Parts: sequence; structure tokens; C-alpha cells
Amino acid sequence: MKHVVDVGKLEAENIITAEQAAEIRRQAASETAALAINTLSTIGIMAVVGGIVVLEPSPTVNAVLGFVLAAIGLALGIWRAASFGFLAGAFVVIGALLHCGAIVTATNGSTLAFAYAVAVFAACGIVLKHGFLVALAVFALAALLGSSTGYWRGSYGLWVREATVTIGVFSLIVAFAFLLGPRLKPVYARLARIAGLLAFVWVNFGFWVGSLFGDRPGFTWLKADLIYGSDPNRWRLLREAREAAFHIPDDYFAGAWAVGLIALGIWAGSRNQRGLVNAVVVFASIHFYTQWFEHLKASPFSVIVGGALSIVIAFALWRYNQKARLPAAAGATEVA
Repeated sequence: MKHVVDVGKLEAENIITAEQAAEIRRQAASETAALAINTLSTIGIMAVVGGIVVLEPSPTVNAVLGFVLAAIGLALGIWRAASFGFLAGAFVVIGALLHCGAIVTATNGSTLAFAYAVAVFAACGIVLKHGFLVALAVFALAALLGSSTGYWRGSYGLWVREATVTIGVFSLIVAFAFLLGPRLKPVYARLARIAGLLAFVWVNFGFWVGSLFGDRPGFTWLKADLIYGSDPNRWRLLREAREAAFHIPDDYFAGAWAVGLIALGIWAGSRNQRGLVNAVVVFASIHFYTQWFEHLKASPFSVIVGGALSIVIAFALWRYNQKARLPAAAGATEVA
């Protein structure tokens, strides 16, 4: 972690010697110059790659270009991290996105392509100890399981096609991150924490969609030919298949979601995991208001009571964070 200090003030107050102040200034000047070089180089790389992409080369060209950039970045990150760490990260992020994007495009979004993207992002993130690449791996995994987001005409959409599978897979990642992650070296524990928090978000997305529509586990994969096919009778066949498929009702998801959030909130609170407690409260509020308006609908009564409850929740959360700061500052472990 970097800190901003007034070296001249420390020297004037005899906290550090003149020799130490000179060494700090020399190191700072060196880091500033390296950051400037890395930043300019990154901007240049982004401009060149952006220009090439605008020319709309074939997916093969994009895949090869991305691979080369990622390889250069990994080499810099492994052997010259002290001087070119920022540039190495930029090379790998741009290269991995370009490479994996080209692979996914060339294969029309196949399962193997997304699995490959997950492996590439995760491997690069671990090697470079780069949190953003680990985050990309989590999002690629969500896409592999059939989840996505969308935007159109001022509206945002969330798709979770396999709620049960999404909940199961990302719950395992959350369990690993918060139970086994702290046993890793600090730098890898940080990566595990990033993956765990993002996985926690997708677990809740799975429960959210499941609590509204229920789920037919594996249906979108087993009946992909009907969902994405061109059979003129596919809508009738799809409806019949849905009626015959195993179905988990939405109430089951709503109940399990509530129980899971309460249990996790108690566990996180007992260990002063303040960041996780805040995340639990956010999704508990989403769950509550989703079910509240889903069953009571929008009416003056439901809006007034819902608004009053939101104030109570916000005040309770504020009080919790105020009280939790003292033990956290005293050295307690916290996931933020």
C-alpha cells in the first residue's frame, strides 16, 4: 500500500534524518519517472491496438495479436515487474481481452471458448497477481454458465439461464475464498478475496432470478437445439419440454436465499467481516423489496411502508459500521 507523506515536514520534525529524506526523494523521483514511461507506453499500445481493431481484421489476426501482447506482458511482469509492472498489466489485459474475444467470436460463443477464456484470465491474473484479470475470469465463468447483462433504450437487463448451477458453482468459489483464502500468502489471499466477492454477487443474482421464475436445472443445455434451433415447431416442442422438465419453484429459492443471507450475515458479523456484512445487507434489501413488491404490488401502502423500512435499514447499517470501525482499526481481520 502506498502512502502520501510530507518528507520535508518529517525531516523538520527530526522524525527522519536528512540522508533518509534524500533517499526517499530519490526513490520517489525514480518511481514517478517509471510511472510516466509506463503510462505513455500504455496509451500508445491502446492507440495502436484500437486502430488495428477499427480496421476490422479477421478473428485470427485479433487472436494472434492478442496472444503476442499478452505474452509480452507476462514476460515483463515476470522478469521486469519492478520497473514495468503497470505496463505489463496493461499489455496482458488488452492482449487477453483481444485474444479471448476473438476466440469467442470465431466460435460463436461456444462453451469451450468461454472455458478457455476463464482459464486464460485466471492464469494471467495469478501469474501477475492482477486483481482485474481475476475479476474478468469470474465474469467469463458467469458467461460460461449462461449468464449475461444487457442494455437497450435506457433499460438494463440481467440474464441467469441456469440459476441452480450458477448458485452452486459460485458458492464453491465463495467458500474457498473466505474459508481457505486467508491461509494463502497475502497477495494471493487478496486475489481470492476479489474472486470471492464477485462470486458472491453472482450467487445472489442466481437466487434473485430463481426467486422470481424458479428454475429447470440444465434445461438450457439439454434443450439447446430447441431454444436456438430453426425448427418451425420449436416453440410448441419447447413448451412441452418445459412442462415435462424437473422444476424448482420460485418459493424454494426465496426461502433458501433468505436463510443463506441470514446465516452468512451472522457468520460475517461474528468475525468482523465488515465488507461482507454490508454486501449481505445490500442483497437482503434487494431480496426483501423484490418479494415485497412482487406480492403486494405497487400501491400507496406498499411504497410508504417500503420507504420507511429502507430508512430503518440504512440507519441500522450506519450504526453497525460506526461500531465496527473500532475493532477493525485495532487490528481485527476485515474483508473490504
